[in-house]
Amino acid sequence: VALLPGVAQNVSAGAELAATASGTTGDIAIALGQVDAESLSVIDGAIDLDAVRAVQQPLVDVQASLDELRSTVESVHSPWLISRLQSELDELQAEFDDNQPRLANAIDAVRLAPQLLGGNGVRRYMVMFNSPVEARGLAGFLGNFAIVNVDNGRIEVTKFGRRSELDEGAPDGVRCDGCPTEMIDRYGVFGLDIGDGTFGKSGWTAMTMPAHFPYVGEATQIMYPQSGGEPLDGVISMDPYVVQTLMAYTGPIQLPEAGLTVQPENAADFLLEGQYLLLDEGTNDERIEAIDQLGQEVIRALLAGALPVPSQLARDLGPLITEQRLLVWTDNADEQA
Repeated sequence: VALLPGVAQNVSAGAELAATASGTTGDIAIALGQVDAESLSVIDGAIDLDAVRAVQQPLVDVQASLDELRSTVESVHSPWLISRLQSELDELQAEFDDNQPRLANAIDAVRLAPQLLGGNGVRRYMVMFNSPVEARGLAGFLGNFAIVNVDNGRIEVTKFGRRSELDEGAPDGVRCDGCPTEMIDRYGVFGLDIGDGTFGKSGWTAMTMPAHFPYVGEATQIMYPQSGGEPLDGVISMDPYVVQTLMAYTGPIQLPEAGLTVQPENAADFLLEGQYLLLDEGTNDERIEAIDQLGQEVIRALLAGALPVPSQLARDLGPLITEQRLLVWTDNADEQA
């Protein structure tokens, strides 16, 4: 066989692939076996950063094994290979091309996660609860917000408020010195800029006008301290469909003052429409209070242990990120990448 042209190349390719694959898949199995997914969950409001750090090396080992297998696949390519084997190798090569960047991203994410989660000092994030019931460039207008501090993996909600509180914190408007010039030039006419770089009383109402979320993050970071807040490290935006997805983990949320219970499968409808029907029986303040309570109870339940393991969370939130319903910005270039 070794002397028979055509056959020899196919037998050699098969033997080399089998030998490499048997070794690399075994190595990958050992590496992945070292990952304890349960240890990466939020438990009692905290994430174990040592457990997060422990994931990096197994993923690096997986990457090395896949690189070895990919190198073998490339080395056995030959015009003598039968079409079936060649097509299988082409499909495998396409799988490598598709998944290796994802693995590299995962390794970078694990590397950066500890600092994102306060491993190098407290990180402070604003969570924007936006609603598309009014058109904006992004996920709608800012209704409520939360301030989340993360210190060495421990997550704490230090404030939950309404957009109006941000306006009241800066009654004369705020300056956006340092905001991107294009943001002011392109979106200032929609209530952001009232001249001389000053944002008027409607500045927070119009904050999500830009369709480019980094602009929103940068402006929010600049403006929030002027509205009475502490400096921010990042901004998170989510719309009602993200809240509904998260409520699938928390279960129904009771709003006793409003006399109703919001079911997970109806959460988005309630936030988009149902909350306004409360005006038929109560005041606008009571409606807003019900929304405040819903947001606070969802966050409380999630931090108490309702969140699933990261892999499940990624599967559920992935489509919402693709649709730009869930957006995250930080002022760190590595984290942005």
